Amino acid sequence: ILTHRNADKFIDRQMAPYYDETEARSNYLPVLEKVAELLELGYHEECALSVFFFSDGNSTDHKKLGIAAQDSYEKMKEEMTSLATRYAEALTVTMVGLGNRNDDFRPLKEMATAASAAGANGSFE
Repeated sequence: ILTHRNADKFIDRQMAPYYDETEARSNYLPVLEKVAELLELGYHEECALSVFFFSDGNSTDHKKLGIAAQDSYEKMKEEMTSLATRYAEALTVTMVGLGNRNDDFRPLKEMATAASAAGANGSFE
């Protein structure tokens, strides 16, 4: 299980969204890079692959990279398109956003759509 949080330091769940925003801790791009690395381990043509991406908040990659949020979303879609192109229908990508209807899970939705468009099985829940 990959996580963007530092497991060595307990963060109260009530304060986590504050720290994610102020310290740019919700970074999706490093996780996508690690996913690409892990999928390559032991892969062969008859191997079914699954990526389950769960988030309870918005990405803050743009803050860490010093770019516009939309530009970071484009980078995420490019990473997902690359993965989906590489593994095609062998790859199932499930994006799950936990929150209320006011939360913006557009990056997750767009990555699921990009995965499907590139030949994988993508979904957003």
